[in-house]
Amino acid sequence: SVVGMQEKDMLEKNSCFSVDEWLFIPNEGQILFANKTVTIDKRLTKLLEFLCLNPGQTHTRDELIDNVWSGMILTDQVVTQAVFELRKVLKQNSEQHNSYIITVPKRGYKFEADVIQSKIETEQAAEPISIDNSAQSSPSAVVPNPEIPTKETKTNKRNLMIGLLIGTIVVL
Repeated sequence: SVVGMQEKDMLEKNSCFSVDEWLFIPNEGQILFANKTVTIDKRLTKLLEFLCLNPGQTHTRDELIDNVWSGMILTDQVVTQAVFELRKVLKQNSEQHNSYIITVPKRGYKFEADVIQSKIETEQAAEPISIDNSAQSSPSAVVPNPEIPTKETKTNKRNLMIGLLIGTIVVL
């Protein structure tokens, strides 16, 4: 059951989630959209990761508090605010302008999306990904600094996303 999931299970190294045209990399706290990278804070990262691990399931506020905030004593407003902020980021940046997080009246929240979970490991990709070798030695090199957007960075990022999606599809 999801409720018994330990913190260590949630943040598996190099995991990433593909949803529509965007890619979420929990360890970096980054969402790579078609034309920009958005860095989100730790609580939104943990919330989005939990939702990506459990798509299509309705979660009560208590379940979210237990799994995302490790059972800390919080007001309902904290959960509401985090969901609101995450919806806003997804809606503003996704090509579909979709917030993905559905409110199920009197029950909780549901992440309504097809999620493909994969790992960022270039050596296991089914087809070569065209990124330079320095990116393979350090995972942070794969996600360029969002404050210095260059034509080359966008091309590399797009190539990485295409490579990851093709690799995931081939694996499936």
